[in-house]
Amino acid sequence: MVTYDSHPKITLDMENGIYVFPPESATGKTYLFGILRNLQMTGCPIVTYNYWDYTMGVKLGDKLREFNPEVVMIDRMDCFDTDEDVRSSLLSMRSKAIVLLDLKYLSPPPFGCRFAEIDLSPDAIEVVG
Repeated sequence: MVTYDSHPKITLDMENGIYVFPPESATGKTYLFGILRNLQMTGCPIVTYNYWDYTMGVKLGDKLREFNPEVVMIDRMDCFDTDEDVRSSLLSMRSKAIVLLDLKYLSPPPFGCRFAEIDLSPDAIEVVG
């Protein structure tokens, strides 16, 4: 379990591994991604990655090696799921970090992912896997 004393407070109630969120809209995935990205910028051991990073040539593997994160969140992985750097980098992290994937259209999810659910309240986000 990992907790960040941010506002809202974030609790990730899960073990290290790769988790995928259900593909429904308006569940808080993008909101969570934004807060985790802000925490990453303040120095927390988090790596966030999205399609913008991908199109700008940012290599996920390089970010993971540089920051050695305890949490990784990928937004819209379905936009670049065939990239070998992304896939191998995520697989290398499954025993070292909590990896959260937002996949809109992939079925079945890759890597034998487990499912994660988001519970939102005004003061807290809890992710359970």
